[in-house]
Amino acid sequence: MSDTLIALTSQPTTQPQETCKAIVFAIANHLLALPVSAIFKVVQYSPALSHSIHTKELILFYQQPLTLLDLHPVLTQPSDTPQERSPTECLIIAQAQQGLYAIPVDQPPTLQELAFSSIHPLPTHYSKAIAHIASHFALLYQHDAAPKILLLDLYQASHQE
Repeated sequence: MSDTLIALTSQPTTQPQETCKAIVFAIANHLLALPVSAIFKVVQYSPALSHSIHTKELILFYQQPLTLLDLHPVLTQPSDTPQERSPTECLIIAQAQQGLYAIPVDQPPTLQELAFSSIHPLPTHYSKAIAHIASHFALLYQHDAAPKILLLDLYQASHQE
C-alpha cells in the first residue's frame, strides 16, 4: 500500500495573465500608479515652470497653463514636518476628461506591468483617510517584498480640497 493520499499531476498551467501598463511613481513615501493611456508626458521639474497666482501655483508647459495636482498634503502624515518633503524631481503630465494636470513626484517614475489579479479594493476607512484619491491598490510581487501601489483616481484627486 502506498503512503500517497493525493497524486498530483504536473500539467503546466500557462494561462496568460491579463495586465495593464502603468506609470508608477512615489509621492510622500507612497507608490501610486496611473495607466499609460492617461499619461501625456513626463518632464523634469524646473522652477521656471512654476508660477504663483495669489496663493495657488500654476504650471506653464509650452505656454499652456496646467492645473497643479499636488498630492503631498493628502499623503503626508500630520506629524511629518515640512522639512521632510522630498524635492520634486519630475512632473507627470496626465490627461483626464477635465484637462491636463501636472503632478509633482519625488523620483522619476517607472513603467510597470500590473496584473489585474493583483488589484484589490482599498478599505473604505483608508480611502477616506487619503481623501478618496484612490479606491483600489495593486500588489507588485517582486523578490521578497510586495509593495502596495495606490491606483490614482484623477477625477477624485482633482476634486479634493
